[in-house]
Amino acid sequence: MQRSPLPLIEWLDSLPPNTQRSYRAAWEDLLRFTGKSLAELTVEDTARWLCDLAQRSVVGVRRGKRNWQRRGYAETTIAQWCAAISAFYASAYAANQGWRNPILAIARPKVPSYASARFLTVDEVRALLRAVREESIIGRRNYVLILILIITGRRSSEVCRMRWGDLRRDGERVWWLRPGSAGGEAERLPPSIWRAIIDYLAAAGRLQNIQDEDFIFMAVTPNASRLPSVGERDANEICPLSEREVARLIKRYAQRAGLDPRKVTPTTLRHTAAKLRREAGDSVSGISALLGISTASTHALLRRAAEAGQGAWVRVEAIPELRASTSP
Repeated sequence: MQRSPLPLIEWLDSLPPNTQRSYRAAWEDLLRFTGKSLAELTVEDTARWLCDLAQRSVVGVRRGKRNWQRRGYAETTIAQWCAAISAFYASAYAANQGWRNPILAIARPKVPSYASARFLTVDEVRALLRAVREESIIGRRNYVLILILIITGRRSSEVCRMRWGDLRRDGERVWWLRPGSAGGEAERLPPSIWRAIIDYLAAAGRLQNIQDEDFIFMAVTPNASRLPSVGERDANEICPLSEREVARLIKRYAQRAGLDPRKVTPTTLRHTAAKLRREAGDSVSGISALLGISTASTHALLRRAAEAGQGAWVRVEAIPELRASTSP
């Protein structure tokens, strides 16, 4: 990052991974545009930067090819980047330096929180899970992966990087440690998820010899070594499934379930999990901790869920039991 002092780097490193990625992009863009240090930034600098964002030519690239072009960043992106700048100056890292917030007096885009959030109904959740009918190793992997996204509300990046050592058993209870928690922060998993994980690993022939550092959801199975494009070394590498592949799988199963694949993403499942938890009786603070977002953001998300008005919901515990009905 251009001319970024240690306080900013330390602050960014303290944020959750997804927030860190977005906030880092905002700061990199601002510092590159102004060519100034944090102590030199003024209200005029940030105002010129925001005007440039609103007018800048933005090109979308998909699979290495130019896919679309528009004038100016979306208001949601600009609002998020404004929040990234303001949040740093509101932190103790900036306060200790005596820096003033150069964006505080600037009008920001008025974008309702989670205005575009989408949620699945219970019937749609059931249809999506039933669409994973394959009893192959890949089918079992995909089922438990999608089930975890729907029930826990974790980000796909977290689920993709779930390791065997992240799971802890205490009698009949199973706990999933959050990455980087050093054993301090964990979430209890429903028995149905644990059974689905064991079912997948046993079918893949990995259950007996799996190690703590091994990823649960592998991108390549040993059978892939038979393909001419995949060597034995590549097939034996323990690499996690990518977030892009998870998004592709979800859209494929959504289409099979009769849903609009354009509207079903990992984020849709995350938002659905929040609403399921709320309807099951969880507190807003509990859901905030589950999703790893602020209480204010959780309130906004749940208000949007209530406005969606998508029918009756069942308790979260009832959803995983659909596994029996998906077997042929």
